[in-house]
Amino acid sequence: MILYGKKKEEYREITPYYITRFQSIGLLHLYMPTDEPKVIALRNGYRKDSPTMKVLVQLKIDEGKTEWGAEPNKTYYVLIIKGIISIDTPNEPDVYFPDCDRITDGHESNCGDCYRFEICRKAWERGQR
Repeated sequence: MILYGKKKEEYREITPYYITRFQSIGLLHLYMPTDEPKVIALRNGYRKDSPTMKVLVQLKIDEGKTEWGAEPNKTYYVLIIKGIISIDTPNEPDVYFPDCDRITDGHESNCGDCYRFEICRKAWERGQR
């Protein structure tokens, strides 16, 4: 769902574990989210050979959306997904999007030059060959 732009947020419980993790990569300063986006890896599963996606995210503290798996009226760390940097699928070639200059907040994802959710269509097609 993240790859195709249907899910644009990931949720993490507010725990000491995530406070430490987010502080160590600069998404949290003390206990407040920073404004600077960071690249993180999201893994689809718990196995070491599960597909992994590197994404550009920004952090906020808010209630999550129940249609995306959040509990109603519960506050989370919300990882706002700004764009996809690369996709690592074991036993297949990795797909990278380094040439896309359209990974920005203000970009219209349906402009025709980009594949859904701010991924450059040309880079995506090069990666699929």
